Amino acid sequence: MAVNRQQALAQLQRETFDLLIIGGGITGTGVAREAAHRGLRVAVVEARDFAAGTSSRSTKLIHGGLRYLKERDFRLVHEAVVERMRLLRLAPHLVRPEWFVFPVYRGDPDPLWQLRIGLWLYDRYAGRSLGTLRHRILSPARVQQEEPLLRQEGLVGAGMYVDAVTDDARLTATVARQAVAAGAVVVNYAEVTGFVKDAGGQVVGVRVRDLLAGGGTGVGTAAAGTPEAGGAEVAPGAGQGATPGQERAAGGPAVHAAGQAAAGGAAGQASTGGAEFVIRARRILNATGPWADRVRQLDDPGSPRLLRLTKGIHIAFTRDRLPIRHAVTMRGPDGRIMFAVPRGAFAYAGTTDTVYRDDPARPRPEAADVRYVLDALNRTFPATRLGPDDVISAWAGLRPLIDPGDTRDPSAISRDYKLYTSPSGLVTVAGGKLTAYKAMARNIVDQVFPETQGAPVDEEPLPGGARVPAEAELRQKAAQTGLPVEELQWLARHYGDEIDRVLGYLRPEDLQAGPRAARVRAAARYAAAEEMAQTLADALWRRVPEALWSTDNGRGVAADAAAAMGEILGWDEERRDGEVAAYLSQVQAMHAWREGF
Repeated sequence: MAVNRQQALAQLQRETFDLLIIGGGITGTGVAREAAHRGLRVAVVEARDFAAGTSSRSTKLIHGGLRYLKERDFRLVHEAVVERMRLLRLAPHLVRPEWFVFPVYRGDPDPLWQLRIGLWLYDRYAGRSLGTLRHRILSPARVQQEEPLLRQEGLVGAGMYVDAVTDDARLTATVARQAVAAGAVVVNYAEVTGFVKDAGGQVVGVRVRDLLAGGGTGVGTAAAGTPEAGGAEVAPGAGQGATPGQERAAGGPAVHAAGQAAAGGAAGQASTGGAEFVIRARRILNATGPWADRVRQLDDPGSPRLLRLTKGIHIAFTRDRLPIRHAVTMRGPDGRIMFAVPRGAFAYAGTTDTVYRDDPARPRPEAADVRYVLDALNRTFPATRLGPDDVISAWAGLRPLIDPGDTRDPSAISRDYKLYTSPSGLVTVAGGKLTAYKAMARNIVDQVFPETQGAPVDEEPLPGGARVPAEAELRQKAAQTGLPVEELQWLARHYGDEIDRVLGYLRPEDLQAGPRAARVRAAARYAAAEEMAQTLADALWRRVPEALWSTDNGRGVAADAAAAMGEILGWDEERRDGEVAAYLSQVQAMHAWREGF
């Protein structure tokens, strides 16, 4: 089902919902899908774009968290492994199995015998459905056969096991569409500016600013304030006002906090204007990830801090510079577990884990972060001799971890989640993992709406996930459309059996611009028409992720994508040029860490 923003805005203003969710990341959209599936009337508001925050900045793995076994967090690992197997069934186009090699060297903190026990338990949690994908223990000679680039000195052996890789941003956008198909009303670029409370002080709604009202030309052109650029946010105005009858707008800190909070904050200049309206709901869930504390303080300035934010960065390369055959578990210079992961013609590595105290809208890779990951790579794969010039893209994200109240190392803090209910009735979810979003959603709806407990587990495939097109089918489509098979393979990996919906937006004249541009044009039109993409950044960072996964970071197709989106969204030439300029600035900002080398 297509996601229509104007229809959604109209519904938000005329209905009272059972559940209003602030935040359009994987947690918010996942809860929306689960709640709507149970027959509840659900709304989601997101201040930027879906997955613009943490949900597009992860390690892009659907995994059980093998290392958490060492922390004896067995429940978390069991839940994640079960959910990994579920997503492999329900979203085979977006979640794919990947073999991981976990080498063990003399002196490592995790000896091979301990790894063997952990992998046995890991497989046992997966159950019989794992089939032939069960782990194996490799001798040093076999390790060299499987992954010849690995450092051989001191190698004791390795474990080889299966986890899964994903496109986190596309997964989130797809879950949002699934929520809409189940009856939820979702909208992006809708910034929460305050809470509405009844005479007893209970939250009964939110005040929202439509950031695209009045033309909305600032959204795409405010490059310095976008999450992609890592730039400073522009604080919105006060936005408070009296409400009808016995209700009042809640007090709190500057509305800048609310704008940031709706899962990511406003997009630059767009936050300086826009029409305001009220959305009413029986229950309100704060699912804003790194902004959860700011939303709580908007409700109650005295709310204690729940989160400790930590930053993780990743860097990507062309596959010829990091020609790994499998994903590889490696260790940072300080012994921290990291990953190197193949992704088609590319490979990427990360992540760091450092305490973050700055603006949640501004995480960015720093030179020291990139150096840390490069050191780990060159220690693990000494023949590669990777340097900063080999890096084609980089991203930084924040983990909204539950603050343990002590000074423990960030990597030792649990990745579990917990619900907190404020005196006003505002419910906040803190923590959580991408992998377990469906289980989280079930548990959250169970707790917030206990009368719906006992609903059957949702086993509906995600949109596009019923069937992955076979190679023969793609060859046939190549003959019909004129697109090369490799471009159709890209579409199949991202859209699954909905590939024909995307190809329906391909124009005959697109092919004159070349195969890549033709594919991007069709996907960009689809993103604008059916996935609520509102800016060029929405498309090229998240829906059609050329920014991260191309050697030119999408520069060569930015004008093509802007022209295609403009056809759908009614952009004039000035707007198209502004979107392209903003996007190019964002790409330049992604590489700002190079100045520190």
